[in-house]
Amino acid sequence: MIIIDIHPLIHAAAQQLLKTCNFPTKEHWDRNYTSVLNGYITRAASDANKFGDAPVVLVLDSSQNWRCVYHPGYKMLRSVNKKALEEGRSAGRGLSFPEHFRQAWLEGFELNDCSNDTAEWDGGMLGLNDGSNIPPSHQVQIYYAMSLANQSLLAGGFSIGRYKAISIRHAEADDIIGVLTREPGRHVVVSGDKDFKQLLSSNVKMMHPITMEEITVEDYSLQDHILQGDVIDGIPSVLNPLDHYICSRKRAKPMTKKQVIRLKAGNITDEEKVRIEQNTLLIDLRCIPSKLERLVQKWISAWNMGVRVKN
Repeated sequence: MIIIDIHPLIHAAAQQLLKTCNFPTKEHWDRNYTSVLNGYITRAASDANKFGDAPVVLVLDSSQNWRCVYHPGYKMLRSVNKKALEEGRSAGRGLSFPEHFRQAWLEGFELNDCSNDTAEWDGGMLGLNDGSNIPPSHQVQIYYAMSLANQSLLAGGFSIGRYKAISIRHAEADDIIGVLTREPGRHVVVSGDKDFKQLLSSNVKMMHPITMEEITVEDYSLQDHILQGDVIDGIPSVLNPLDHYICSRKRAKPMTKKQVIRLKAGNITDEEKVRIEQNTLLIDLRCIPSKLERLVQKWISAWNMGVRVKN
């Protein structure tokens, strides 16, 4: 199947619309955005066909995923989250996380309404608008575009013909794509996210969503990724505690080649062993919670029968 990580296309379509009008109105977004996004999706699906004709699956993130429950600092270094992180550090408490989300993790994701997937036009729920009459910032407008895309895709706006959209509560697109690529057959993942390089094999290819160039695995090692962590996602190297980016203003201990050689040789401390297990859970796409994997498989079975499934 052709598996499209939809979020890079959501952003590309939003940026294209913003180029045509610096401050488009809500009506402008509602009227034009979906058709622009559809153009990007159609092109991506068409270019991916060079690897073979196959069903097209559009994969979306859930707005509150299980990694944020397991590790509250997950993706907190990204610009939209930095304000909350700095406020927590200044108060000397790091970053707090609602207890009911933690409980959801312990109980196996049974919350009926973990989060609100709808971004408001005024940016109120995002805390990015001061309530003045100034048009929403580009960041808020992009969040609104994501909301429009989610509503259209999951309401069946693109679920026609070969296009099928999937979103699982508490799951990232990474988790869903990881499960889909384990299905029998050949697959093409359309995404520029380096995390998907760990999935590449003789049956799984990868294409960049904008340039449509094939991405290879030559410069990627899953073991190195786990040991070195992922700064963009707020995951430190195993030389530092998992909550380093949340609680500390000090520079993280650097991961040198000498340290990598030591760790790969199995010369690790008890603390480092725990951190390796933590990073493996967050990074290795074979380690997603079993309930989420079963939900994806339930969707696959329903697609084969032509039935729409709600999770």
